[in-house]
Amino acid sequence: MDDVTRYALGRVWTLVSGAVDTVRALPGAAREWMPRSALALAFRELRLAEAAARRALIVMASTAPISGAAYAPLPSTMPPEKDTAPPPSMPPTGRAGKVRADRAPCQLFCLSDTIRVGAFEPVSWSLLGLGDAGRVAPDPSAPVRTRGLKARLAALEALLADPGPTVQRLIKRRARPRRHMFDRGGGPRLRPGRPPGFIPRLRMEWSMDVLMEIHQLAWDGPGRPPPRPPPAP
Repeated sequence: MDDVTRYALGRVWTLVSGAVDTVRALPGAAREWMPRSALALAFRELRLAEAAARRALIVMASTAPISGAAYAPLPSTMPPEKDTAPPPSMPPTGRAGKVRADRAPCQLFCLSDTIRVGAFEPVSWSLLGLGDAGRVAPDPSAPVRTRGLKARLAALEALLADPGPTVQRLIKRRARPRRHMFDRGGGPRLRPGRPPGFIPRLRMEWSMDVLMEIHQLAWDGPGRPPPRPPPAP
C-alpha cells in the first residue's frame, strides 16, 4: 500500500469517527424517538460515513490475494427454478404475518450501496422540512421513531474499532464463485456516478473531498480482480 492510499484511508476513519460522535451527540439518539430534524441530520451523517467506509474496505481488501474464482468463466447455466409451493410452517397471511425490515435491522455493516431510499434511509425532502409546493412542511421538532438508527450506528462503531473482520467478510464474498449466468457474484456493489452522501453544492468541504478521494481509489481498480495472468510457456 502506497503513502497516498494510506493517507486517504486515515482521512476516511477520521471522517467516520467524527460522524459517529456527531450522531451520538444529537438529542434523542439514545432513545426510540428523536426530533425529526435531528433524525434527518443523523441519517445524512451516517450515509456519508458508510459510503466512505465501504470504499475504504474495498481498497483495504485489494491487498489480499485474488482467488481463482475471480478468473472463473461465467457459467452458462440458468438459475434453478424456484419452488412456489408455500412451506408447511408458513405464517398466516395478513397483517399479523408480515415482518417489516425496519423492525429487524441487519447487525452487520452493509458492504454494498443502497440504490433506493428504503426503510433504513428515511431521508426525504419532507423529513428535512422542505415539503412540496402546496403542502405544509412537517414540524422539524416533532418526535419520530429512529427506525434502525441504533443498529446502523452500532455496526459503524464496530467497524471503526476493528475493520479486520469486515475486510475478511468482503474477501470471502468476493471469492464466491458464480452459480449461474445471471449471478453477479458476491462482491460489493458500488453506486455508479456520485457516491451516496455526496452533495454537489458542498463539494469544496473537507468531508466531500474525503469521500470523493476514496471513491476514486475504489473505482480505479484496487478492489477489482487483476487481468487474467498469461498462460505459462
